[in-house]
Amino acid sequence: VVSPREILDLELHQLERAYPSISDRLEHVERQRFWYEDPAGATWSPPVSILSAEASVDRIQRQRRDCASDTLWIFTDGSVVGTHCGAAAVCFWGTHQDAHLFSEHFIGQHSSTQAELVALDLGCRRARELGAASCVIIVSDSQAALKAVQQTQGASSLAMSARQALRALELCTDTLHIWWTPSHVDLRENDMADAAAKGAAEGTSFDTLRDIPICAAALRSDIRTYYALRADTQWALSDTGRDLHEVMPRLSRDLAWTHDMSRKDAALVAQFLSGHYVTHAYLMRFGHPVDGTCRWCAAGLDDREHRLFYCPRFEFLRQQLRGEIEADAHGTETWDWDFLTGKGRRYLSRFLRFVHGLPVPSPEGEDE
Repeated sequence: VVSPREILDLELHQLERAYPSISDRLEHVERQRFWYEDPAGATWSPPVSILSAEASVDRIQRQRRDCASDTLWIFTDGSVVGTHCGAAAVCFWGTHQDAHLFSEHFIGQHSSTQAELVALDLGCRRARELGAASCVIIVSDSQAALKAVQQTQGASSLAMSARQALRALELCTDTLHIWWTPSHVDLRENDMADAAAKGAAEGTSFDTLRDIPICAAALRSDIRTYYALRADTQWALSDTGRDLHEVMPRLSRDLAWTHDMSRKDAALVAQFLSGHYVTHAYLMRFGHPVDGTCRWCAAGLDDREHRLFYCPRFEFLRQQLRGEIEADAHGTETWDWDFLTGKGRRYLSRFLRFVHGLPVPSPEGEDE
């Protein structure tokens, strides 16, 4: 008997062959926190403002022209290039065009939202090094990151760090604003942050190298892809279920053949085509106390072919469906295996649904 622990160890060994550092990554994945802080004190909310695209750009341009000289602007951005990531914060005082640029590089499986959260955290930490400001305005082009820092429970450790950095920055200034702006709208400051983040991700220009926990969603996606590919490989090489393989060559994703069926009909057809349709011949294979004969007509073998083509109990239904097929296909198709398991699956599903809904007769001829 194989224990669950042994099964898990075997699966981890198989995963490590595909992803050599999977064990390390499982240890270094981002953590989900139920609460950011003590629930009794979780009353602070970051002052996030999300306007429409045009209104947000207009607000930034107008405020940049008219703001006080001790207003600190922080434009943040994150970038992901494969497994290389970067975060950047570009800071301006008042209406000045000279920028203070800060960037960080980190490696691993990370999402764009993670990179944006790192950029927010970076901007807040470095802003305190630039001196006191009467007003701080943070501009980000990631709504997902801004919404993440507004949550008070059920978010990642990176979102918590960014939220705490924002809170610490607010305590150092009179006014804090956090604004969203769309990306790629010819906003010079935003383009500078974008370029700095990409440079940090590519490793061509960055200030510090940081260790960031791996994105749990990205890791789940990789593991899901691994098992999907493995399932597809086993499905392609299997000796059974070839009729279903004809209509569903990719086990994990190709379900287009079920688009015109109910969930129940799709399940019945999949069982029938894969050879797992419940007949007495099927039950006998798995040790059930049946002799394999047909309860409907006492034929020697109750299998798929007998049910579909030969059992007299269903002859009236077969004739009815044959008539519909001939009318719909103008006589070019008929009630045969190739048609029913191919283009005629909707007729097959109707037949299986009817059979499935009938009570199974007892050996004495009475309904069970």
